[in-house]
Amino acid sequence: MPGRACVVVVVLGACVVAACGGAALYRADVNLFPVRPAWPQLARRDPVTRLIASHMNNDPWPVARAPSSWSDVIAALAPDQKLVLFVRHCQAEHNTAIETARRAVRWAPRPCHLYDPALSGKGQKQVALLREYVRTSDLVRHLGQQVAYIVSPLQRSIQTAVTAFPRARWVAADDCREHFTGNACDARRSVMSNRTGCGPMTSLRVQFGDRVGFTMRTSRSHEIGFASDADPMFDGAIVESWDDVKVRAMRFLDRVFGLSAPVVVVVTHSHFISAALDAIGAGSHYVRNGEIFPVVVNATRPDTNDDSGRA
Repeated sequence: MPGRACVVVVVLGACVVAACGGAALYRADVNLFPVRPAWPQLARRDPVTRLIASHMNNDPWPVARAPSSWSDVIAALAPDQKLVLFVRHCQAEHNTAIETARRAVRWAPRPCHLYDPALSGKGQKQVALLREYVRTSDLVRHLGQQVAYIVSPLQRSIQTAVTAFPRARWVAADDCREHFTGNACDARRSVMSNRTGCGPMTSLRVQFGDRVGFTMRTSRSHEIGFASDADPMFDGAIVESWDDVKVRAMRFLDRVFGLSAPVVVVVTHSHFISAALDAIGAGSHYVRNGEIFPVVVNATRPDTNDDSGRA
């Protein structure tokens, strides 16, 4: 999609104002609810059924038009819409450390402590359940062939992605990494070099290059990938505010809408998902380890010829 577009989430019966290039009002159609494959009893509940039930009680979109299956959801996507499946990585070693610290001493950031951690033992069990869900679910079975698979470059997200979606070819992107507050657990390895800010470490291409594409961007266009080999945040001691993450999430969605695929699977992190949903008007949502949050997103260009000032 050339040029600058407004990216707006499609939420239940709500209207959101896009704040990019003009004031435009968009009517919502449908919000898709989280799927929790790490909890099998919840995975058996078809979210499309819950979607239809929600509209029976609050009907901005007639029930007769509500999709009866995920294939109907995808078939109904307009050219300016995408179905984005946000997937939070399964539990990693730093999640275990934080949970333990809450019961003992306060977990505080330390240089190089838990640098780019791997999945924990519990996380390995969660990702096995997630893989089984991906193999058998109606949702994933109807995604079709035109799907873009994008993953955060942090190890826990890549391990989740390549294990849960074993047939997918992934592309890593810095834009969908976790909210960086200075902790080494949210740092990433170098793309090509075996050196990091915390000493020697296998590069991303060497460790994951057979399953994941690591592309260096050549411009500031809609390319998915990396602007630098090394981690600019950890090495540059950058600390992001919540607004910084929201801006980054919008930049990521700009690039997503530059892709031809109508469906995009993004394996990422809880804070990034929350910031993205917040930025596009979907409200506040906490996504748990191994959870999928599907959402239909509109990209609408404001009418630059409309100078009426209406919102």
